[in-house]
Amino acid sequence: MATTLANSFQKDSQATAIVVPGQPAITVSYQQLTADVKSFQHKLAALGVRPEYAVSIALPNSYEFIVAFIAASWQRAIAAPLNPAYKQSEFECMSPLCDPSSLLPVL
Repeated sequence: MATTLANSFQKDSQATAIVVPGQPAITVSYQQLTADVKSFQHKLAALGVRPEYAVSIALPNSYEFIVAFIAASWQRAIAAPLNPAYKQSEFECMSPLCDPSSLLPVL
């Protein structure tokens, strides 16, 4: 999947890749999306995330979620979205299912 996603981006294009609705709407080019994904991918690698690690992502539907999900995929990890509305006890229940080093805080 990572190779397919990486190859599907027009990395240097100013064409619109994503429009996130809202007030105001956020419009992101392929070039900016690629830069943001690569930056976050490097941060995941610095944290020790390796291929096949589960990366829990507890973010609402947002541009940040998109970047985190794609970056985990480009790192060849397993993107594991969690409901950001979970209570602390629900997150704690989920943590044994993931390597604790792969749990990312909600920002």
